[in-house]
This record gives sequence, structure tokens and C-alpha cells, in this order.
Amino acid sequence: KALFYAPRTPGWARRDFQEAMRISYKDWVLAGREAVLTASALCDKVTVVAHSTGALVAAAIAEDVEVDSLVFTGSNFLPAERDEGIRRLLMKPIVGKILPFVKPNIVK
Repeated sequence: KALFYAPRTPGWARRDFQEAMRISYKDWVLAGREAVLTASALCDKVTVVAHSTGALVAAAIAEDVEVDSLVFTGSNFLPAERDEGIRRLLMKPIVGKILPFVKPNIVK
């Protein structure tokens, strides 16, 4: 039995762009954590699929919540210098372990 669950990311798919500007990466991590916990309650195995900056968020979540596998597409492991929130996520221990495996595949 499989379940596909795609939660809405805070700040995205809104008509009010100003709302998106008030969201921090912490809001994404909290929402993602809640989504993984919901999936874990419904399923025996949980695979998190994340795109772009979502890969960093998923890696941060996987530090605290057990998942069976992580799938990253178009991961943003080399953010712009001005993006402090993403840089903080890169400092998470699990991301540091993953980075050597994905860095050779990144084209900027």
C-alpha cells in the first residue's frame, strides 16, 4: 500500500507575495517535519522526495525524524552568499555528510 502526500510549503502558492516574504526556512522545516510525522503515522516506510532548497529542508528534518530514504532533485547545496537561512541549513551535521556525494554533480 502506498500513499503520496504533498504538503503545502509555507509561503508558496499564495496570492499575497508579502506573506511569502515573512516566511523563514524554520517555517519550512517545521512544516516538513509535521508532514513526515503524518506520513510516518500512516505508513510503514517513508521516502521523502525534495527539490531545490527542499533538499536542504528534507536533510534537516531527517536529522530529527527517521525516514527510510531521501531523494533529492535539483538540490540547492550551493546557495547565494546573501542567503543566510540556507547557509544555516548547510551547517546541519547530516547535510555535511551528504554534500561530498552531491557536490560533484552540481553545475552553477
